[in-house]
Amino acid sequence: MKRTFLFLVIISFWFLLPVQAENDEIDKWSSIIKANPSSAHGYYNREVEYGNLKQYKKAIQDYDRAIELDPGYEVAYGNRGNCYLMLDQPNKAIQDYNKFIELDPGTASTYNNRGAAHVSSGGIDQACPDFKKACELGMCQSLKIAIEQGWCF
Repeated sequence: MKRTFLFLVIISFWFLLPVQAENDEIDKWSSIIKANPSSAHGYYNREVEYGNLKQYKKAIQDYDRAIELDPGYEVAYGNRGNCYLMLDQPNKAIQDYNKFIELDPGTASTYNNRGAAHVSSGGIDQACPDFKKACELGMCQSLKIAIEQGWCF
């Protein structure tokens, strides 16, 4: 049941990404990184391609590097959290979503994703405030599902 909910909610950032990543895109971003190894943007974009290919461990490595180069890169934290969630590591995902929210508290999808991570880790009671906050910011589908499931009131 938790897994089904997780995939219903799953992670609005992933829906914004292209459906099919091509290996030539990874090669392109690898070339950019080779030419400019201090480019957080290069690592971030190559990670997106790895994520599209469901190569989440490689994606996490690139996010680690992007964050190392730019600790304020909030979207990198959010997307790395998405990768952790896809790898069934919700506690690591929650840590990344917490950091994203610290850097940018106005992004509904991050509250939504953190709520999904709480559900995945068994913390349904912790998920409700996140779903409510996401709804306040305009993303209400997860809250509706949680209310229908009897998790939130």
